[in-house]
Amino acid sequence: MARTVVKNLYDTYAKCDIEGALVDCADDIVFRWVAEPAQSRYAGVAKGKQEFLARLLALDDDFEYRRFIRSRSSTAATRLRRRSRST
Repeated sequence: MARTVVKNLYDTYAKCDIEGALVDCADDIVFRWVAEPAQSRYAGVAKGKQEFLARLLALDDDFEYRRFIRSRSSTAATRLRRRSRST
């Protein structure tokens, strides 16, 4: 069940339906971004659906989601591309 929830989240997010990506998530979701805080402002824990949504929206402002790649370990991997900014 958990793998299906994660897969649906990424599939829906890939379609740019960020709010729809959270449909199957519990209101008290805890999502951990595994990254070095010095390297990513998104690193750390998002607690609750609203905080998770806020992080996804901020992430969407900075990156274009490319695809989900299932890794051999239990860790999920994604491919992102930094959005170019008009100046």
